[in-house]
Amino acid sequence: MQHFWVTKKTVQRKLGSKEDEHIISSDSELDAKIEIFKSINETTSELSRIIDLYQERLCVLSQEECVFGRFLKEAGKRSKTTALSITNTGKSVTYCGQQRMCVRVPLLRLQHEVNIYRNRAITDTQSTISAMERERTEYRAALEWMKSSSSELDPDTGRGVDKFRTAQSHVRGAKQIFDTLSMDSIQKVRIEKFSKYLCN
Repeated sequence: MQHFWVTKKTVQRKLGSKEDEHIISSDSELDAKIEIFKSINETTSELSRIIDLYQERLCVLSQEECVFGRFLKEAGKRSKTTALSITNTGKSVTYCGQQRMCVRVPLLRLQHEVNIYRNRAITDTQSTISAMERERTEYRAALEWMKSSSSELDPDTGRGVDKFRTAQSHVRGAKQIFDTLSMDSIQKVRIEKFSKYLCN
């Protein structure tokens, strides 16, 4: 019976059916943390992409400066009137190109840190949130099952009591697991929790 309600709830959530306002409001802190996590995930992904592009363009610019500097030095050798100034300019441009490559080391370190962060913190939190979402569906399905069972309950005759108790025990178990996973998800989204991964 539980599988029926879980499947029904899963389909309802996929289709975006309206859920009970009280249940949704009870998860408001959790949903806010999930939105923060999504934002962090997108931002770190974008940061990683930008660092890649910046490094690529930095290398191209550095190579172009070195080529241009060599060209100026060669042109300075052929010029009789402005040889010294063109040669010095060529040396300066070449030096700038070489110095620009020094920026790559900190950029590579930053890229490494961002990748570690994404691979450890983001992946770990994502798996916890996925498990929590499955349990949230289970819990909400159990609530609907219990609500349906309670409408068929007749305390005077005792009809439907066993069915209601079975649904009630499922609600208790699902709530306990859901509460644990939702607390884990909330804690993992906190910045202090994330920064721990970068320090290790």
